[in-house]
Amino acid sequence: MHDEAAGLTTSLTAGGSSIAVINGTFSIPDGTNVLLMSQNIEAYSAAELTMIYDWFNAKDARLLWVAADSDYNGLFTPDALNGILAKVGSQLRIGAESVNDPVSNDDAAYRVVANQPVSDGDRNAIFTEGVSKIIMHGPAPVVAVNDAGATVNPEGLDDVEIIMKSSADAVASDSDVSDTQFDFYETNSVVGNYPMIAFEDMDDTHYVIVSGEAVFSDYKFMYSSVTENNGTQDGQKLVDNILSWFGGDGQKGGFLPVSTLPIFLGIATIAIIKRKK
Repeated sequence: MHDEAAGLTTSLTAGGSSIAVINGTFSIPDGTNVLLMSQNIEAYSAAELTMIYDWFNAKDARLLWVAADSDYNGLFTPDALNGILAKVGSQLRIGAESVNDPVSNDDAAYRVVANQPVSDGDRNAIFTEGVSKIIMHGPAPVVAVNDAGATVNPEGLDDVEIIMKSSADAVASDSDVSDTQFDFYETNSVVGNYPMIAFEDMDDTHYVIVSGEAVFSDYKFMYSSVTENNGTQDGQKLVDNILSWFGGDGQKGGFLPVSTLPIFLGIATIAIIKRKK
């Protein structure tokens, strides 16, 4: 397999965590308290969704991080990962659009620089400390569903905190012309300030994060302090802040001596590792 999570693996093992990279048959190793799940093409089976649900609803603290990819060229749709979010009862969803930014970018509009950290809540203020901007390579936006099942902007929803937003110049487009309920921003002519990473507190020890790209990945320097084109960014700082918080206050019991962090590259492994961009 490739080294898409080598940087994160190095950081976590240095901090005493153990890492399980699941790159084939789906499983959740014993002792896991964090799942990082990247975009894939194939839907998860009913048995796999039940496995995730049972894992997430165990009594121990849990962090489920679902990371998207955009619908650029129609290769990916959010259906598989949104099915996971629905299964665990989250309000958050992945938008079915591509976000480009003609102004705030790393030398190409699809290499989006999300430059609005949000710090108006109890958790996002911790997550975005020392963070000014991050790289998201061809991302999707984050949306949500309300009690009536309608797609909405997640800002202002109970128990939800936005972590990062795009610039005011960003544009969301339905690249695959799918015209689904999750093509929310283009359908409603919303330009810029899109939620790109959001956090949901499910019950004080069980949490969901949804991001428009796998910012914990080495892919295109997302988990890094530099960019593909030799700029600076805070992607690594953001991810480290979040995981450090979860290891401490997020679990209401300080750092665990050993935790297991599986990085799920999805069922359609090649489609995720051999990415389109």
